[in-house]
Amino acid sequence: MLERRKRKVGVYRVPIPWLIGVCFDCTASISDRDFRTMKEELVTFLANVHYRAHDLKGHPSDFVALTAFQGKNDIHKPGKPLGVVQMSQGPDVEALADWIGQLKNDGGSTAVYDAVEITAKRLNNIDRQLRNPRLKVVLAVTDGKDNDSRNSSSDLSFFNVTDLNLSVIEVGTSSKLRRLRRYATTTHRISGFEDLFHEISVAIRQVIEEVSIERYRYR
Repeated sequence: MLERRKRKVGVYRVPIPWLIGVCFDCTASISDRDFRTMKEELVTFLANVHYRAHDLKGHPSDFVALTAFQGKNDIHKPGKPLGVVQMSQGPDVEALADWIGQLKNDGGSTAVYDAVEITAKRLNNIDRQLRNPRLKVVLAVTDGKDNDSRNSSSDLSFFNVTDLNLSVIEVGTSSKLRRLRRYATTTHRISGFEDLFHEISVAIRQVIEEVSIERYRYR
């Protein structure tokens, strides 16, 4: 399943290790067709991160954490051992793809701020356990504004003073995340979910261009 999703995209050959968190919207405002497309695009992203381990020999493993969100009481991550996946491990990547496939778009409210904060905490927790420094990015994907978080947007101001980067990907024609964007390293807007893999790749490339990457190069 993963092999057929491999794409020739330059950013996946950049030789610095990644620690990526993706939090994504599972609300009913996304049509069934668009939700299927989003899930396919996310699995394509996982596959291409996985194949970095094959293309970059001797490269410290990348790690990815996924968070599916609806309202403040419906923010989910995969169960162990898939909470944070070492992306060189094919069976775990396949299992993570299966978890995505089982998700439903049936939420009635949106807690973007809470999902971003939870994902950021997970990345920081795993980062403390890793020897090599990694490029840390939280990718937030949604088609709507926050209307149910316990946190306010200002609770995410830590992004401005740490080495954790936030990339916001809005889907649709209207901008609804102005408050969240003030804490983002990069912001993006796409018209449909069919462009999600491309835009995630662009987001990571732009973050790499924005930060000093020398500290992330492995020896």
